[in-house]
Amino acid sequence: MKKGYYYFGECGSMEKILLAIGIIAAVISCFFLFKGGYLPLIDDHFYFTTYNAWFLFFLSMSIFAFIVDICLHKICRDIATCLKEIEEKEKN
Repeated sequence: MKKGYYYFGECGSMEKILLAIGIIAAVISCFFLFKGGYLPLIDDHFYFTTYNAWFLFFLSMSIFAFIVDICLHKICRDIATCLKEIEEKEKN
């Protein structure tokens, strides 16, 4: 039996929501990066603006959403595999 072949459907909508949140947060963080968050990267004088803070907030939110999505996907695949193994044992 191939691991991950069977699907545990209860996690599908949560994964889609987390993926959408991650993509939207990444786009917003790119907006704040281009709006003014890149200035400390090219300027000799270091200063911290609200654009930098919002960029870091949305970037961290995006990374967190993607990591939670990957972990949830892995857990759902493991649950589906365990349920299928139990089903096969009951048939035999």
